[in-house]
Amino acid sequence: MNIKKTTFKGIPGCFRVASGDVEIVVTTEFGPRILYLGRKGGVNHLAVFEEDLKNPDKEAYLHYGGHRLWHAPEAAERTYVPANDKVEVKIDEKMGVIMLTAPVEALTGLQKVIIIKPDEEPGNFVILHRIFNRSPFAVELSAWAITMLAPGGLVVIPNSESENGYCANRALSLWKYSKLNDPRVYLGDGYVAVTNDAKTEAPFKIGSTVDDCFACYFNHGELFVKYFPFVSDKYPSYDCNFETYTCRAFSELESLSPLTKIEPGDFAEHMELWELHPDIERPDPRDEEAICEILDDLRFEDECEDEDCDCHDHGHDDDCGCGQEHGHKHK
Repeated sequence: MNIKKTTFKGIPGCFRVASGDVEIVVTTEFGPRILYLGRKGGVNHLAVFEEDLKNPDKEAYLHYGGHRLWHAPEAAERTYVPANDKVEVKIDEKMGVIMLTAPVEALTGLQKVIIIKPDEEPGNFVILHRIFNRSPFAVELSAWAITMLAPGGLVVIPNSESENGYCANRALSLWKYSKLNDPRVYLGDGYVAVTNDAKTEAPFKIGSTVDDCFACYFNHGELFVKYFPFVSDKYPSYDCNFETYTCRAFSELESLSPLTKIEPGDFAEHMELWELHPDIERPDPRDEEAICEILDDLRFEDECEDEDCDCHDHGHDDDCGCGQEHGHKHK
């Protein structure tokens, strides 16, 4: 079986999920939360904060690190709800699927679920995110999948190559604290690159329209790639379906579902495909030739017969339980 119970940094009730030689570790003590991504016995590509892991104050908002599910737009009163309670776990041994379900948030009436399944390609994982509306009222939100990555790496976001006549083909969004002359940021012809610098405390955040449906992070001699859907619909933060945040301690890859009005009892859903590629060193962020070559290799070739298809769903099969259809592959 590819799912085994384990402990992680002294935390009981964790589960290790394997896909080829790559592993994910999740916890049932709080969350839902993924705390480890890496090779068996290797370095953790996720940033985790041991002081929060050991914090006994269950009333406080604790960052923990790793991968989490939020709902956007960001607002202090609903976004920073403590997620310190135990989560329910269900395991389908035949399918190799683990599902983590948080308690309903008392303040918002929302309930978060993360479902993890090894992809048919060894080393890859399908991560499905769901937010249920358990309140008596309709709620508009976007499912927001946030991966906190270990410091020292390089975020690369591909620029859109879509044709849109004389109109703009993408958006970039900036937060109040983001400086366009930040030396960590390179606005290239084919991509945006953001370097994580352990000596720079100030945060930087940028959002983008990513219709190539992926972004990546170079670190530890490997390349982490997350794929996500894009549809021509309304997104938070000036219609950006992807955001990245960086500070001294970590960088984040954040993908979002479209803003959706969720009726009572219904849910929003957002899927990601995770890949971890070995033996790829972090390039110079200004080396456009080298980085664009890597990005071209990561792009998917659309095999859908419907010319109007806007699904951009990647790397999963019809039996994965995610509710999506499949039909794209790497070039």
